[in-house]
Amino acid sequence: MNPLALHQPTLAGWLGLPVLVLLLVVASMSMAFQDRLLAQYQWRGQLQAVADEQSVWQDFIRLLVGAPEFSQASDSHCLGFCPLQQDNASLEQIEWRSEGRTVLYQWHRYERDDGMEFHRLCASINQQSYHCWWWQNRILRHQGWLTLLD
Repeated sequence: MNPLALHQPTLAGWLGLPVLVLLLVVASMSMAFQDRLLAQYQWRGQLQAVADEQSVWQDFIRLLVGAPEFSQASDSHCLGFCPLQQDNASLEQIEWRSEGRTVLYQWHRYERDDGMEFHRLCASINQQSYHCWWWQNRILRHQGWLTLLD
């Protein structure tokens, strides 16, 4: 009887197990790499969307807030300013476009009996969050974000 013949099947089994383990390790590393790559692409997409939105806001602020045309403001139909609401006939929204994005804005004026003049410019991309600016006698006094609640 040949002693090598008895050990050959055992030797082949021991060679197959490390190869199988190596294949499993390589496959799991490949899956982990693909997951990280996908997450990185998603992150870059989100960053690009934020950068695009910031660019649109910067253009809007530079053109409409930096050099406001007070004569284009509509008179407010409310005592003071009407609340920001969607689908309200008294709050006409004007479209402003830049880089394929649309910004809706409302530009109103209100004059008190004592001659004080107030202007409010509110703009939104999603009609839920509005960035508003308030002028008193054509001097910018306040700005901030407002969010409409359903």
